[in-house]
Parts: sequence; C-alpha cells; structure tokens
Amino acid sequence: MESLIIILIATIPAIALMIYIYLQDNHEKEPIGLLLGIFGLGILSCIPSAFLEWVATYVMDSLFGGVNFYVYWFIYAFLGVAIIEEFFKFLAARLLTWRNKNFNYKFDGIVYCLFGSMGFAATENLFYLFSEKMMTGSQSAAVHLGIQRGLLAIPLHAMCAIFMGYYYGNAKYAKSYGNRSGCRTNLLLGLLIASLLHGFYDFCLFTGDQNLYYVFLVFVVVADIFTIVRIILARKHNQAMYVQPKYRGYWIGPAANPYQPFGGQQAPTYGAYNYGNTGGTANTYGQPSQPSPYAPPTQSAYAPPTQPSYAPPTQSVPPQYVPQDSSLQFTQTPEGQQPSVQQSGVDMYGRPAPMMNAPSNFRNQMVRCPNCGASNRFNAFYCSGCGSSLHTL
Repeated sequence: MESLIIILIATIPAIALMIYIYLQDNHEKEPIGLLLGIFGLGILSCIPSAFLEWVATYVMDSLFGGVNFYVYWFIYAFLGVAIIEEFFKFLAARLLTWRNKNFNYKFDGIVYCLFGSMGFAATENLFYLFSEKMMTGSQSAAVHLGIQRGLLAIPLHAMCAIFMGYYYGNAKYAKSYGNRSGCRTNLLLGLLIASLLHGFYDFCLFTGDQNLYYVFLVFVVVADIFTIVRIILARKHNQAMYVQPKYRGYWIGPAANPYQPFGGQQAPTYGAYNYGNTGGTANTYGQPSQPSPYAPPTQSAYAPPTQPSYAPPTQSVPPQYVPQDSSLQFTQTPEGQQPSVQQSGVDMYGRPAPMMNAPSNFRNQMVRCPNCGASNRFNAFYCSGCGSSLHTL
C-alpha cells in the first residue's frame, strides 16, 4: 500500500500534464499507441542518461575538483546533467516521430516531446522517492519529497519539453518545405533553450545558496508564465506540414526544387523527362547543370475552339425543268392554227433552232420536226416522219 501511494504521487503530475497537452492539440489527435511508444522510450532514456551523468561526475571531479565552488556546479549543472538529459528526452521523441505520417502539424512536436519528457520525469521521480524512503525509512518523507517534486521538478521537465517541442515542430515544418537550414537552426534552438532552462534550475538548487534560492523562485514563476503563453501561441498558430505530391519526381524547372514550396513562381511541367538520364550532368535539384540534347516540349496555353455565329442556310429556288433541246421557243397561237416557228440561234448540234411562241395549251399544239418539217403533237417524243427525237433530255 505504501509503495502504491509513492507510485501515484510520483506519476500523477506527469499523467495530468500529458492529458492537458493532449487536449490542447486542436488538429488531429495523435494516436495513443504512438504516444505510449514515446512515453516508453522516455522511460528507457533514463538508463543512458544515468550512465553518462555518472561518467560526467567522475570527469568533473578529476578536471574541476579544485576550481571555484560556483564554477564547478555551473559546469556540472549545464554540461553534466542538463544537456545529457534533454538530449535523450529529445531522442526519445525524434526516433518515433520525425518520419511518422502523423507528424503533420507544428503543435504535434510539443505533444511528442512532452510525452517523452514525462516518461523520463516519472521514472526519475520514482527513483528519488523510493531512494528517500530507503534512506530515511519514513514514508512521510517520501510523500513530502514527492509533493515538492510534483510542484517543481515535473513542471520543469514539462516546461523544457514544451519549448523543445515548439522548435521541434518548427523544424519539421521548415523541413517539409525543403528549408534544411531552418530545420537545423530550430532543432539546435530547441535543444539549447531546454538545456539552458534545465541547467539554470539545477544550478540554483545544487549550490544551496539562499540568495540563489529566491532567484530560483522568481525564475520558476516567470518560466511557468512564459510556458503557458507559449502553449497558447503555439495552439493559435498551429500550421499543417507541407505534403509533397507524388508527381514531384517528374517535374522540371524551379518547381522541381525541393527547397521551393508547391505553387511557387513557376508552375510544374508534368510528364517531363528526367535530366539525369539524358547524358548531361544534373545538379541536386534534378536540373541540368550542362546543356543537354533533350529539350522538353513546350506546352502552349489551351485555347478553346471558336464557334462561328449561327447563320441559317440560304434556301435557293430549284431551277425549273428546261429540256436540253430548248431551242424550240413557242408562241401562243389560236387553237387550230399552226404555231409560228422562228429561228433563234442554233441548237445543241449546231443546227438552226426554230423560234416559236409558247402555246398556252400544250396538249393541243403541234410541233414541227426540225429535220423533215413534219407536224407532230407537242407531247410526242419522236417525229412521226423521220423518227428523230423531238425532245432530247
């Protein structure tokens, strides 16, 4: 029962902070399995940290054992404790999240670093509380130490993790847009700021100086306020990472530059050829550094076909039927009389064509054959005298 109470006192502050930060994530809550994996790596990070701190203690005693008291604890707090612990806590988060597809928002960096840090802090807290109980033999002393560390040490690890995670998310955001320099700068800033906060906290406690103790109290209050402000601002300015399209390997020109975000100054040309296979040399971005015999086809802007304005079709009057042997022109004559024939030019065979007045009643009119001069009815096709055609179609 006593051990259970110590475990609860050591772990409840860490669990409460993890729940709080998890609920602050306003975009796509992180998978619980991933967060538990980071928490587990944070627990395991205590092993190499403890070993290196033991080595750092031996080195410090050998090299700086005779220096000034404050100088010794200053160097030990920053180089022998803070950097070692913050590095392994950061490593616990980075190993599982840097290339994870769920790391798609800047605020996710704070969540990951905090869970790794809380795994380390809870394990360290358990170690101190059980060590206090074994040395004093009193459970009340262990509970008193647990409350003290729950108000100071656990929030310190959370504060360092939040600042580290903020810059960790910025680093991944810069890397997603190809800004490698910005990525490295943010990673170093996150580790450096977390180490400075942790180192100054430990330096004030290691010396045991009364004046530094008051400075320590002011530092804790101010740092906690800045940490809360940092959480609010990080949540407000949470941004999604840039996701590279699957077709980037086929792009050419400045758009293929991985350091340039999508939708830059020049739009991509799809379906182009890879310059690396053309015989010329290619630089890091896939662009030819030397003239290449291959020139990608230029794509002209799309212009829709122009449609002519509607014009109704003109309806022409079909020509009336006129026989080919139209040299016979008739004039209307009284019924029972022979039509008058007048020569007008030549017919289609070069012969003189008679000129007639067109009758009004064709059935009762007579037609004279141009060959033999025999009279025939108008509707007759062949001459009754010589058999020649009267109407050649």
